Amino acid sequence: MKQNTTRRRRKKTRLFAGAYGKAKDNIIMEHYIVQPKHDGQYVEIDLECNGKICEVRSKTGRVLQTEEARSMLGVFAGYPNSTLCGELMGHTEAGKKDTRDRGYARIILFDALVLEDKLVQDDPYRLRLEQLNQMHAELGELVGNDKPWWDDDRARARDFH
Repeated sequence: MKQNTTRRRRKKTRLFAGAYGKAKDNIIMEHYIVQPKHDGQYVEIDLECNGKICEVRSKTGRVLQTEEARSMLGVFAGYPNSTLCGELMGHTEAGKKDTRDRGYARIILFDALVLEDKLVQDDPYRLRLEQLNQMHAELGELVGNDKPWWDDDRARARDFH
């Protein structure tokens, strides 16, 4: 049953330029942060009041209905009533291979727009990244590694039950 969460409407994001190639000129890059691209699809995920993923959207705001996106629904991913940004592995050739090799989809998170119902997208990125890392540390302490599989040396997931 989907929880009804009331959240302030956020501004349309223009925070992410996307992948444009190699950063060559330090002066031009002075006001930007460059991060590795994992060859996934940019997504924004909404977490409901229990911290589980209830919606996965593309950069345009369209709710994604792919198998990889649907498999993320219900995953305990962080602070309740939050909106996080990441790359959903499974949209590109490399992303689909990553999902096949692991046996499950994943989202590599790199930013937060809303944390615990507080709009944070206008805060400095350094602060948002600190909050995201803190959330991950707390999540790890809370749930640990509770996946019902073991990863073999090729990072393939296998169910031993």
